[in-house]
Amino acid sequence: MGITARTDIRRTAVPMLGFVALAGAVTVASLVATPPGPAGAEELVRFDSCAEISEWTASSGTDLSLGQQHDRATADSANAPLPATAGEAATVIADSDAGSGQSGTNTVVQGVDEIDVADRVGDDRLVVARNGALALVNLRSRTVIAELLGIPGDARVSVDGDIVWVVGSRTDGGGTTVRRVTIAGDDLLDGEEWSTPGYVLDARRTGDALHLVAVDHPGQFGGIPFDGGPVPCHEVWRPVEPVTDLSATLVVTLPARGPLQPTAAAEIVGAGSNILVTAQAVYVATTTWGTDSISTGLHRFDLATLAPTGSGSVPGALAGPFALDERDGHLRVATNLSAAIGVPVPLGVESDGDRAVASDVVTDTAMIEAPDELAEVFVLDTENDLDVVGRTGRFGHPGETIRGVRFVGDTAYVVTFLTTDPFWVIDLSDPAAPAITGELEVPGFSAYLHPVDDDTVVGFGPDGSGKVAARLFDVTDPTAPAVVDELVLGDDSPVVWDHHAYVTLDDGRFAVPVNDWPAATQERCVTFSPAPGDEPSSSGGGSAGGSAPSTGAASPVCAPDMSGGRMGVAVLGVAGDSFDTVDRQVVESDGSTSAERAVLTPDGAWLLLVWDRLVATDGGSSIPLPGDPSMTGTEYITD
Repeated sequence: MGITARTDIRRTAVPMLGFVALAGAVTVASLVATPPGPAGAEELVRFDSCAEISEWTASSGTDLSLGQQHDRATADSANAPLPATAGEAATVIADSDAGSGQSGTNTVVQGVDEIDVADRVGDDRLVVARNGALALVNLRSRTVIAELLGIPGDARVSVDGDIVWVVGSRTDGGGTTVRRVTIAGDDLLDGEEWSTPGYVLDARRTGDALHLVAVDHPGQFGGIPFDGGPVPCHEVWRPVEPVTDLSATLVVTLPARGPLQPTAAAEIVGAGSNILVTAQAVYVATTTWGTDSISTGLHRFDLATLAPTGSGSVPGALAGPFALDERDGHLRVATNLSAAIGVPVPLGVESDGDRAVASDVVTDTAMIEAPDELAEVFVLDTENDLDVVGRTGRFGHPGETIRGVRFVGDTAYVVTFLTTDPFWVIDLSDPAAPAITGELEVPGFSAYLHPVDDDTVVGFGPDGSGKVAARLFDVTDPTAPAVVDELVLGDDSPVVWDHHAYVTLDDGRFAVPVNDWPAATQERCVTFSPAPGDEPSSSGGGSAGGSAPSTGAASPVCAPDMSGGRMGVAVLGVAGDSFDTVDRQVVESDGSTSAERAVLTPDGAWLLLVWDRLVATDGGSSIPLPGDPSMTGTEYITD
């Protein structure tokens, strides 16, 4: 424990300051005044030395508060702010051979595992990372059978046989850490640790190797990103074109066995915003935010060696974790020419023959209107340079940005949104001529799209009233997509912003957690439970002219009573052109907690993962999860 592995360290030590993230929304108008330049290949060269890197950062004019950010309402709702991800917390996560009717983790690429706050160990156990602690849960007895304290508070995990990969932020704030924990029977054995400066963008696991992607900002002019890291200065890649981005992105491969140090590593200039890992390659997207335009560099690395095999660039910023897709020697990319992250407001729609159109009643919108179409889909050749071979051209109604996207075979399904939800069908069968074949306008929008079969797609997102609904899209005729059924799930569901909340079950069924918030009608008061040794004094006193004597107990803190809420799981199937509600299980909640994920037990019951416990929907006892006392916050007691 505490072992920090470094290889080929030949850099000058420079103190690293914290990454400065962007706060607040970026308006559309400030970013679309000037159309970006044409997309094309981007050549990479290496720095000559650490001195050249230092000179580059010293001469850069990048605004530290705006230039190094990435989108994780890119990480999952066309994205959520990073570090979070997003792009990502646990679900009913299962190995491919797990039972209980589950078919495995819902991932971007089949066969490439993703880190989450929980992962299944076979059929009857679950590993959960919560509040600075790792718990091994027996799902049959519904007990925590082993725990390990001292892991990062934001840790996410991936289970590979008897190995648990634990990835998160270092507790001392000094960067990113990866830990390799072993499952030994019913015990968790701590193992080696590897760390690096910077924050974790994401990680993927293929076979017995973990591929970690981190982003570092030196925090000062003349600083060196990933100072002292595994990639020597003369092997750091940068674009030939002038660079004003002070960040760099590191990709490393770590082994499940042997010394925990990188077996391959690569570093490139630019702040990573998205990744795609396939069976052959790692793609890293680096987004550049200009004063009047946005562009994204795309870089492909060989999975085995992490040697760069090609780069390119496209206008705009990627529209979430499903915005990158590789198929038959081509990379398909969906981008927004805007970074607007305000809260869009659904409009009602009315029928106009076979097409739904916006109603005349317009509600207020939290986003300003933009002058042009902002969405676009590109196709790039992955042989050598990533050259753009086809593009749709901009589409969408003025001001709309992509809120959901899914590539399925030779088709892309895209949802754009400002006040209504156009659902677009794009034909990609000819990479040189991608074409929009169909459009449907419906109220609200679908932020997460999931293919049910070749002719059906389910979408999750707010309906016209703001509640979360599941919509069933019939795409049998790509020129005339249609919503054939819609089911309101509740006030909220995490599947809208995190694809890991979608649970695939047997026989075409699927499940998602749901939450209903109560209407606050009364006031409820709580008091702080004093920590040992901090009990207020009950004796009077007080010096002349001093503060008033203590009265003993702290005054109660009152707030609206949020009891009466509900959380649960909805299990659905598709029968013909409609949803078949197989099961809906709910439990009462106090309104301060919500179901983030749903876990199916071997006996067919459901457990809901909330902040500090697993809650049973069948009336059984909840499973409290362990937590590091330094991370669990203040304990409350009810008056």
